[in-house]
Amino acid sequence: MVWTTTHGYPGIGLKRELKKAIESFWAGESNEDDLSETARALQQQHWREQAEAGVDLIPSGDFTLYDRMLDMSLWLGAIPRRFHKENSLTGPSLLFAMARGTAQSVACPMRKWFDSNYHYIMPELDDFCPGAGEPAGSRSGAKAGAFDPDPTDLVLAFREAQAGGWDTKPTLIGPLTFLALSNADPSAIPDLLRALGPVYGLIIAALAREGADWIQLDEPALILDHTSGYWAAMEEAYAAIAAKKGASNLIVATSYGDVAEAWPALIDLPVDAIALDLVHGPHNRDRLLHSVFPSDKTLIAGVVDGRNIWRMDLAAVLSLLEVLTQKISPERLALAPSCHLFHLPYTIERETSLDPGLADRLAFARERLEELHILQVGINGGRDAIAGALEENRRRFSDHAARPGQTNSAVRERMQKLKESDYARLPYAERSPQQDAALRLPVLPTTTIGSLPQTPDLRKARARYRSGKMNGAIYRGLLQEKIRKAIGLQEELGLDVLVHGEYERADMAEFFAERLEGMTVTQHAWVQSFGTRYVRPPIIYGDIQRRGPMSVQETVYAQSLTTRPVKGMLTGPVTLLNWSFARPDLSHEQIATQLALALRDETMELEAAGIKMIQIDEPAFREGFPLKRGEWPLYLKWAVRAFRLASSGVSPQTQIHTHMCYSDFSSVIASIEAMDADVITIENSRAPLELLRVFGATGYPRGIGPGVYDVHSERVPTVGEMRVLIHRALKVLPRKNLWINPDCGLKTRRMKEVLPALTNMVAAAAQVRDELD
Repeated sequence: MVWTTTHGYPGIGLKRELKKAIESFWAGESNEDDLSETARALQQQHWREQAEAGVDLIPSGDFTLYDRMLDMSLWLGAIPRRFHKENSLTGPSLLFAMARGTAQSVACPMRKWFDSNYHYIMPELDDFCPGAGEPAGSRSGAKAGAFDPDPTDLVLAFREAQAGGWDTKPTLIGPLTFLALSNADPSAIPDLLRALGPVYGLIIAALAREGADWIQLDEPALILDHTSGYWAAMEEAYAAIAAKKGASNLIVATSYGDVAEAWPALIDLPVDAIALDLVHGPHNRDRLLHSVFPSDKTLIAGVVDGRNIWRMDLAAVLSLLEVLTQKISPERLALAPSCHLFHLPYTIERETSLDPGLADRLAFARERLEELHILQVGINGGRDAIAGALEENRRRFSDHAARPGQTNSAVRERMQKLKESDYARLPYAERSPQQDAALRLPVLPTTTIGSLPQTPDLRKARARYRSGKMNGAIYRGLLQEKIRKAIGLQEELGLDVLVHGEYERADMAEFFAERLEGMTVTQHAWVQSFGTRYVRPPIIYGDIQRRGPMSVQETVYAQSLTTRPVKGMLTGPVTLLNWSFARPDLSHEQIATQLALALRDETMELEAAGIKMIQIDEPAFREGFPLKRGEWPLYLKWAVRAFRLASSGVSPQTQIHTHMCYSDFSSVIASIEAMDADVITIENSRAPLELLRVFGATGYPRGIGPGVYDVHSERVPTVGEMRVLIHRALKVLPRKNLWINPDCGLKTRRMKEVLPALTNMVAAAAQVRDELD
C-alpha cells in the first residue's frame, strides 16, 4: 500500500507562539527552561496534527528555534572561533549569538534559501573551532578544522516523539547541501565531503541505535547546476554514512525542482528511498514516466505543493499517480509534499476575513496534509473511494475561474499598448549632472534605507485603526506626529537624505497589496522569513491596478517639514511578485508588468507632488532567479524590464534609488546595471569585501551604498569599524559614487540601538570626508 510522509511542518505555531517565546527569552523576561517548554509543546502539537491528518511517517528534527542550517552547524561542531572564545555561550544562547551577533562578535552571514524569501545562516567553514576527540557537547580545548558531531538534539527529539506514541524519521540537512550552501571554497568541497561522511555516519549510528526505522537527509542542493564536480566525493560520503545505518533505512530528499543531470548520481547512492519534487520538477515527472526507477529503492513522490497556496487539481495528480503505480509497485511508493511545509502559512481556518470564494480555493500547510491523505486513499482504494472529494475539488476550480476581478480589460489593453520608449530614460551620463544640480548633496551622502523603528504604541494604534476602533483622523494625526519627530531626529543626526519612516506600513509588501486591485492580504497567514521575522505574503488573485495614491500623502507631508530631500519609498514590482503567493494562471512576466504599471503611476504622482528622489526597493530581485542557470536570461529580461517600466515615467532630474538584500551579484552585475537605477544600496556588512569587489571590478558607474552596519544584529558598530568599511569601499569605488547607509531598513530594531548606530555612521562619514579633503 502507498504510504505518506512529510519533509517538515511549520514550526512557528498557530498563533506565533515560538516568536513570542524566543523574543521573551531575548528580552530576559523568561529563561531557557521556559523557552524549551514552549518548543517541546509546539513539537508535540505538530506531531499530533500530522498524525491526526493521517500522515504515516512524521519527521522529527525538522523543528528549529531559528534555522535548520544553523542547527546543522551546531550538530557538526562547526562553530566559528569568535563564538567559541565566549565561554559563557552554550545551548540556545550560542545558537542565537551565531545568528544575531553579540557585543563582541559579529553574526554569521545570512543568505537566501534557494529561490525563496527564507534566509538561512551560512555555515562558516574557514574559521570554526570544534573540540576534536572530546565528549559531545564539551567543546573546550578546541582543535581547529575537526568536526565534532553532537546528535543530542536529534536523539532527544526522536525519543520524545516515541514517548508520545509517534514513530518518526529523524531529519537533517545532508552533507552536500550543508557544504554547497556554506562559505567553503568550491574547490575544497570534495575533500570536505569526504571528511564529513564519517562525521555524519556517527550521527546516523546514534539514531540507528535509538531504533529509527527511517532517517532522512535533505539534499535540495542536488538540483543546483554546479554540483556535478562533487558527485564522486558525495558517493564516498554516502558510503561512509550507509555503513553506519544498521537496520535503519536512509532517505535522500530533494526539493525545489528538477534534479536534472544529478539523476545518475542520485539513483546510485546507497540509500533506501529517494524523494523527488514532482510539482516544480516537470523533468522529474518525465523521467519517472519514461525510464526505470531503481527496484531497490522507494520513491517518495512530492505531489502536493509546498511552495504555493492554491489547491491542487486532485484528479490530475491522481492520474499521474495511477501511471506511476503501473511502473512502481505500491509498497515502494510514498506520497509527500514537494518540500518542507515551512514556506506555507499554518492553516486557512483562521482567515475569516478573506472572501469566502477565494478562501475556498486555498490550501495552507494543514490543508496540504488533507490533500495528501485524500490522494493516498484514492490511489489505494480507487477513485470511487474519494468521489465526493474529487467533485468538491472540481467545484472549487470552476467557481474560482468565474469569480469577478480575475480579468480587468483596462489593464490588459494598457499592457498591449506598451512600447519600448516606456522602458527608457535619458542616459545616466546625461541625467546624473541634472540630478546633482537639483539635489546638491555632499560627497559620501548619508541616508537610511527607509523604515524606522516601530514602537508597540504605534503597532497597537495601527491594529485599532484597522479593526475600526480608532478614528481615521486620530490615526492620521498620530502618523503625522511620528513623521514630524522622525524628520527632526534625522536632521539632528546630520543625515543628508531623509525618509518619512514608513510608520503607516506593517509590511512593505502587504501595504501596497492592500491598495492594489487584484491583490489581497490575510490576518494570520504568517510564514518565517528569518529567525523571529515572520511575514504575511499577499495573495495575487486577479489583474492588478492602482486604486489611487498609495504613498503620496505621507511622503509629501514629510517633505514639507524639511529642506533636505525626502525619499519616496515604494516596493518594486519584482519584489511584490516574489513576496506574494502568485496566481497560477498568468506568467510571472505578465504579473510583474501589471505591478510595474501600477507603480509607474505612483512614481509619476510622487514626482508631480515635488518629490525629487524615489526609492523602488527590490530586495527580492535576486531570490526570484530560477535555480537552473540556463533559465536566468529569460527571468532577467522580464525582471529588468519590469523595474524599468516602473521607474522610467519620471523626468531626468528625479533620482531613482533601489535597494537589494543578501544576494550574490557576481554573475548578474550586467543586469543590475541594466535596471538603470541612479543609486543602488545593498546589504553588505556581513560580507564586507565580496560585493565591493564585484561592483569595483566591473566599473559600476552609478551611485552605490554598500551597507556599513548590520541592522539584523543588536550590536552597535563603532565609528572606527564603519570608517574601515568606508575606506575599503573607496579602494574600489569612486568617491563621487559612494553613499553611506545601513544595510537594510530599521523597522524591527529598537531606537536605543538605532540612535547610537546612526550617530556613529554619520560621524564616520564626516571623518572620512575630512580625510579626503
